Amino acid sequence: MSLKILHISTSDTGGAGLAALRLHQTFLHQNLDSKFLCLEKTSDTQGIEVFPKFYTRFYYRFFEYFGIYLTNSQKNNQRLKKVHNYIQPEMYSFLRSDYSIHLHPLIDWADAIIIHWVAGFLDFKSFFRQLPKNKQVYWYTHDFNIIQGGFHTLFDAVRFKNSPVQSLENQLKVKKRSYLKDYNQLQILANSQFSYTTIIKDRFFKEKNVHFVPLGVPNSELKTIDKSIAKQALGFSKDEFLVLTVSAQLSTPRKGIDRLMEVLSIVASDILPLKVMTLGSDPLDTPIANVDFYNMGSVWGPNFKSIIFSAADVLVSSSYEETFGQTVIEGYACGTPAIVFNNAALPELVEFGKTGCIATDVKDFSKHLLAMIQDRSIGLTLGQNALKYFQSHYKSEYQVKKLIELFTS
Repeated sequence: MSLKILHISTSDTGGAGLAALRLHQTFLHQNLDSKFLCLEKTSDTQGIEVFPKFYTRFYYRFFEYFGIYLTNSQKNNQRLKKVHNYIQPEMYSFLRSDYSIHLHPLIDWADAIIIHWVAGFLDFKSFFRQLPKNKQVYWYTHDFNIIQGGFHTLFDAVRFKNSPVQSLENQLKVKKRSYLKDYNQLQILANSQFSYTTIIKDRFFKEKNVHFVPLGVPNSELKTIDKSIAKQALGFSKDEFLVLTVSAQLSTPRKGIDRLMEVLSIVASDILPLKVMTLGSDPLDTPIANVDFYNMGSVWGPNFKSIIFSAADVLVSSSYEETFGQTVIEGYACGTPAIVFNNAALPELVEFGKTGCIATDVKDFSKHLLAMIQDRSIGLTLGQNALKYFQSHYKSEYQVKKLIELFTS
């Protein structure tokens, strides 16, 4: 009998949603029985089922007018407003939702369930208290919400630890752990050694229940295109050096745009002009002397993404915290090396001097970037190595192999 695998995710897009979708697609490509349950669907991939949306009824809104909140979504919205009175975290979510996922027919169908990013979708109380005990259930660490209260990143938890919200955060954390204890066989899939170490140090989950399974990109998703051709397809000269930085929301403080701006200012004083492509929902609008920004929008389609990543001579990541770093291996898949800061999971993805560079600070980062611009052969060699490294380490097929071994062990 074949193993039946169910992915649960709020969406099939965004960083975590895309990682979940890629995994689902790779299971399908290997003729494995995989389904994907979500609230928001954008892909036409087979096996994706949309959970019926919950809509507030008229009388719910009537009572809301008088300050009486009957649904979890209404209550959560009010709580979030109070949080935002004090702090502006990247993401803050609550434990209860209006969705009874545990009652969906796919729950009974599945042998193994992988929970991805489920804010606003999964109801911790009903799901973990009423989930059948005969299921293999795994939680993928696309962020660190599983070991926190409402925060999703360590970055926010640290910078807001002395805020008035900390009392609420502690309460949510205690309550969440009480729900998780009701399903004590929950397994954690750590997508990086950094995530693995962070989960182990938290000490809530037993070490035997935490597994290191890095993410991947399907071998056939992104194409390596000759850089000269890719640049000309985007309207650049084949001789121009292009820097690429990628984030769903570039202005998010965690993404470290502040220190990237410092790097670009330093490098631009020697290179005129410095051309930087940005891939994300909000273009960088802070002018820097001698730096030309080209916003490529929010691109999730593999064909256009292949052109952009192939056109880039180097991908730079200035993030303060990533649990993995999909954009780095996307660059590798297109033969593009990376420069990253020595933070969180990003250094794990880079073989220093072989697939890219790892910087200790802004000055060091600037030195590596300037060296690549001044000697194009460095980037070409690193890019060739990066492509080989992707093919030997970060194809989704390797991820699936590890998971199947785990499911059947």
